[in-house]
Amino acid sequence: MRRTLIRLAAIVAGLVAVSIFAFLYYIDGIARTAIERGSTYALGVDTTLDSARLGLLSGSFRLAGLEVANPPGFEAPRFLNLGEARLELQTSSLREPTVIVPLFAIDGIEVDLDKQRGKANYEVILDNLARFESEEAEPEPAPEADAGPGKRFIIQEVVIRDVVAHVRVVERGGVPQVDVVVPEVRMRNLGGGGQPLTAAQVTDVLVKAVLASIAKAGAGLPGGVANALSSGLGQLASVSVDLPDGGRIANSAVGAVDLGADAATDAVGAGADAAGDALDAGKGVSKDAGKAVKGLGGRLFGDD
Repeated sequence: MRRTLIRLAAIVAGLVAVSIFAFLYYIDGIARTAIERGSTYALGVDTTLDSARLGLLSGSFRLAGLEVANPPGFEAPRFLNLGEARLELQTSSLREPTVIVPLFAIDGIEVDLDKQRGKANYEVILDNLARFESEEAEPEPAPEADAGPGKRFIIQEVVIRDVVAHVRVVERGGVPQVDVVVPEVRMRNLGGGGQPLTAAQVTDVLVKAVLASIAKAGAGLPGGVANALSSGLGQLASVSVDLPDGGRIANSAVGAVDLGADAATDAVGAGADAAGDALDAGKGVSKDAGKAVKGLGGRLFGDD
């Protein structure tokens, strides 16, 4: 009798273990699919995720190897790669339509910003985000039939560490590449105020914050890259980003708030590039320098 009970207990324990493993695998698969689908929809390019793991006991969700493909026509295979991320979850909210995330910590993001023959991959991504945010955008695709209703999220704090942007600009004089490093980016209360975010909307906000921080840190990048990022971000819904040096981006139009000096630097760099192009084309130095200065004044002071 005792042996029978022991065997029965072992069988029950085995079934419980198998059930837990199957449940976690099922949940992980749903989460991975939701992240890939939402990110692909928001960014307009394929997004893949290597792994997603939910820890029920620890109340954390970990993901690794998220890769955003480059738009067609660009040499680099990817636009963005995320190393590892950890979400601390309020476990009591997992069964609710809105999941509370006290902390979303991301370690290691690489971004390839590529401009060649007058086209830039970041401009394509920003255009896709504008489409996503527009009222004319189609509704976000429904989740799989067996995945249940789509979750929304309130993220109380986001910490992004070690952002590295590889900026490559093809110009007549060569192919300069500049690396821009942003040690840390922080955001707070995403999806609060009664408007929790879908997975696609979370991707939208995070990518804008990363690009805004790169534009801020990389003022004076070749080819007017920082200026173009600022301009494109200015057409999108605003973000609020805290930087480790105490600086703050309070609007996705990077040069609009608290960054006047950086915006002016970008404008001067763009004016100098324009003057240099004019000289290469064989035009008069004084005439085209005057045009560049006049155009710079119009950009800074709104003089048409």
